[in-house]
Amino acid sequence: MACQRLREHRQQREQDRQRLRPAGGHGQDLDLHGVQHVQDPGLCPKLGAFLLQLGELTTASFVMPILLSPKFGLINAGSSAGIVATWSSGPEYQVLDDAYFGAEPQPLHEAGSLYAIEEAGPKSLRPVGEFNRGKIVVRGWAIEHWLNGTRLLSCDLAGDEGKARIQASKFASMPLFAKSDKGRIALQDHGDEVAYRSLKLRELGEHPGRIALFNGRDLTGWVPFLPDGSDPAQVWSVDAEGNLVCSGTPAGYIQTAEDYTSYVLELDWRWDPVTKQPGNSGVLLRKTGEDKVWPRSLEAQLMADHAGDFWIIDGFPATTVPERTNGRNAKHSHANENPVGQWNHYRISVDRGLVTLEVNGQVLNQASGVLEVPGRICLQSEGAPIHFRNVRLTPIG
Repeated sequence: MACQRLREHRQQREQDRQRLRPAGGHGQDLDLHGVQHVQDPGLCPKLGAFLLQLGELTTASFVMPILLSPKFGLINAGSSAGIVATWSSGPEYQVLDDAYFGAEPQPLHEAGSLYAIEEAGPKSLRPVGEFNRGKIVVRGWAIEHWLNGTRLLSCDLAGDEGKARIQASKFASMPLFAKSDKGRIALQDHGDEVAYRSLKLRELGEHPGRIALFNGRDLTGWVPFLPDGSDPAQVWSVDAEGNLVCSGTPAGYIQTAEDYTSYVLELDWRWDPVTKQPGNSGVLLRKTGEDKVWPRSLEAQLMADHAGDFWIIDGFPATTVPERTNGRNAKHSHANENPVGQWNHYRISVDRGLVTLEVNGQVLNQASGVLEVPGRICLQSEGAPIHFRNVRLTPIG
């Protein structure tokens, strides 16, 4: 079946063919020549992995960051496999027919999940017998899983939340799990018939043009506004871990010293992990005009349980989803925040007239017809302590 098919495939390859060959701007195809099948007798005789020997890509293995794009097809109903970086040291992109679990869903083990660590978001899994397009993005230990064009999850295994998930899983007893910055890629043999094609891998390097808006040390590049004349140092500070801390009072904001028009803005936020007090804040986009509470802009809401909402401030032109809009407020499609005190990730795409809000890897809202004008980016102080980190901007040309 799968094992025999790969053996036949290898036999048909020329022995001196390179393991990697160019594939234009879309990455490099992974040639299955020289693939090694590794058994895992601790599980069962049929289980193992096909280890892709990528020594020619780097010194002895692949080095993160990488992007891996496989197409996979499940031959039989209930099939299971996966893409791993060895059993006890690397995480797994679950390749599975979700019908495998019958009437008892297991979100942490279903297709596209980060196996046993984080479940996949809403997805479109094609029927058994058809190929699906998967994508895995790895930067450090920040991992994204995609399926058929949709991002299913985003998880940083080196962050506080990621480490907590590992400790709550079976991998807590595996000291090498998610530790190394290099390793092999493996296609799991679970005893079921699964076909792969068009496996492509690309080393990503750093994001070209990415700007760190917050340097982790001070407010360089930011301009505070507090209407009552309060001392900004009593409201905004940087803690010992390099997080930007806002006390929440009085009301006001810090704004970028520069104007930006089209970009992808990413940042992490959390409510005070000690008091676990939820509160209100927001990210103001394309802020123009006079400084006041609150200035003309489009707000990406951060209020607890409402992250992903839009607020239109001072008549800023934008069109939101009609069925979720009430006056100036457009509700998100659903809540996707982590428990109070844990880090969340905001990805805000401001692309000409379209603004898209993603919270923890899921798209929750969109606005169209947004006024395309250079403006500041603001972080609000609005009543409760809030922490920010990894505030980064990638311009859209």
